Amino acid sequence: MRNILIVFAFMALPLPAQQKGFTPVADYPALEQEINNNSLKIKSISSDFVQEKKMEYLDEVIVSKGNFWYKHESKLRWQYNEPYEYIIAINNGKFLLKDKGNVKVYDVASNPAFKEMNDLILRIARGTLAGDKRFKIEAFEDKDSYLLKLTPVDDNLKKFIHTTEVFLSKSDLAADRVVMHESGSDYTVIQFINRKINNEIADTVFDIR
Repeated sequence: MRNILIVFAFMALPLPAQQKGFTPVADYPALEQEINNNSLKIKSISSDFVQEKKMEYLDEVIVSKGNFWYKHESKLRWQYNEPYEYIIAINNGKFLLKDKGNVKVYDVASNPAFKEMNDLILRIARGTLAGDKRFKIEAFEDKDSYLLKLTPVDDNLKKFIHTTEVFLSKSDLAADRVVMHESGSDYTVIQFINRKINNEIADTVFDIR
């Protein structure tokens, strides 16, 4: 379960009101509508990613690399390749974890925590968090990006999420970067690179064995 928390459980350290160089979005409802309209056009996403994780008790930053795939509307695969191999996948109501060749499968509907996490992950992938009433959302912008600061107000989400920042490219409103602040001085930054929108992705990509 460790990498579910690394990638998607955003906990502990409060963030500043806004990032340096960003100003508040003047008309957030209009931006929310634009983001939601754009999400309806997204049928698939594939991307490489680089993750940097800093932990207080380690001097160096831990760098991981891998690949990400999403296919409308319930298929997702998050794969670490370096420095270790690990896969998180969602496929038609099943939550799958593969570590060291071993695969664990969870039925999302039978576990409230997995159901909440499943919904959250797919909303992040689809880009539909902008209108999610379970979060307090603050929006900022600079010339190239929108920044959404998400703070959960839902009691269930508060158990494993505190705050996160999602940076959206103004060119296509897709996530370029996610910043997660954890306890103390710990943080995780995920940068998406070589991103492709609406490319063909075979269903077998999400068949984890």
